[in-house]
Amino acid sequence: MKAKELKHIEAAMLESTASYFDSNDTGVMSVGGERSAVLKIRDIESLAREISTSDEVCFYQKDMRGRARFAATKMGERLLTNIWAKEVIDKYYPIHDFNPFVKAFFESVEEHAQAFHSLRKAQSFDGDLLVLIDSLNRVVERLRRAVKSKDFKNEISSHRRLSNKNHKSLISYIDAVFEERSRLLVLRVDLGYSKSVVQRHFREGLQFEDVKKHRERFLRLLRARVPPTTFLGHAWKLEFGLSKSFHYHCMFFLDGSKLREDIVWGKIIGELWVENATKGQGVYYNCNRRKNVYRACGIGMVEHSDKGMRENLKKAAIYLTKIEYYMRIATEGRARTFGRGEMPKKPLKKRGRPRGAPASEGGEAIA
Repeated sequence: MKAKELKHIEAAMLESTASYFDSNDTGVMSVGGERSAVLKIRDIESLAREISTSDEVCFYQKDMRGRARFAATKMGERLLTNIWAKEVIDKYYPIHDFNPFVKAFFESVEEHAQAFHSLRKAQSFDGDLLVLIDSLNRVVERLRRAVKSKDFKNEISSHRRLSNKNHKSLISYIDAVFEERSRLLVLRVDLGYSKSVVQRHFREGLQFEDVKKHRERFLRLLRARVPPTTFLGHAWKLEFGLSKSFHYHCMFFLDGSKLREDIVWGKIIGELWVENATKGQGVYYNCNRRKNVYRACGIGMVEHSDKGMRENLKKAAIYLTKIEYYMRIATEGRARTFGRGEMPKKPLKKRGRPRGAPASEGGEAIA
C-alpha cells in the first residue's frame, strides 16, 4: 500500500476515535481510550512489518561496570511497549477482527505475555537475564516465521482485496450517481445512540440485529421524507467502540439542481434517525454544519465540473471503506458492516441542464 494512501487511512481511523454526537449539533466530546488503542494498533502493524523484513537481534545482554544488563534495539523497545497492548485494544474494540499483521503479533507475544505477566519492565527483572532475553527473541522469531508462511500471505491478500473491493465499489457508485447530474448535494451524517443506551454493557445493550433494523427503518423513512426523484443515493459504514457502542458513518447524495441548504437537510436526516428510526434512543452529528474544519472538503454542493471537490469527495470515501485495513467488526455469516445504494441505471436521455466536461476524470450486496 502506498504511503500517501496509508496516511489517509490512519487519519480516518484517528478521526473515528472522537465523538461528536449531540442531538442539538453543539456537543463535542473527545474519546481518549479509543485513541490510545488506535495508536497502538497502528504502531503494532508497522512494527510487525519492520520485524518481518529484518534479521536484527532485538534483545541482548551487555556489560555495564562489570555487571550484565538487559539491552534492546529500538525495534526491541517498541516491541516491549506493545507486548500487553492487546489488553487495552480488546477493552475498547471487543468485537473486532484486526489486520493480519496485528493478529500475527498478538499470537507471537502471547506465550511471553503470559509467562512474564507480572513483569512489565524488563529493566527491573532480577532473575536469569538470559531466560528473559531468550523468551523475547523467540517472540521475534515466531513473528517472522508467521509472516513468511503461506497461510499468512493468503490471509493478507484476502484482507487487502476486501478493503479494496469496498472502496472501488463506492468510488464507482459515486461516479455513477454523478454521471447524469449537473450537481449533487452531498451530506455526511453520523448516526449513533444516546449515552443512556451506550453506557449499558455492550453484551446486555444494543445487539447487531437491533442496529440493523434501525438502519433499515431509517432508510425507508428517509426515502419517504425526501422529495420524489431527489434522493439519488447513500452509503453507510457500521463501527463499534466501547465509548460509542454501535454507530454509523453515512453519506447521502441528493439532487443539487432541485435542493439546497445542505445543513438543513443534514439536520432533517439526523432528526429522522433520532425521533423516528430509533424512537428517541439515537443521536446524530451533522458534519455539513462544520464543513470548514475539513482540510479537504468534499461535502455540500458539489458541481459535476468541479474536479477538486469531486476528488475531495472520493477522499471522504476512504473513511467509509479503507479504515477496515486496520480493523473491522467481526460478524457472523454474511452480515454486513458496509453498504451502498443500488447502482443507478443509465437513462435513455440525459437529464439536467447541459454542462461542460470536467478538466479530467481520474447494490447493497457489499461486505
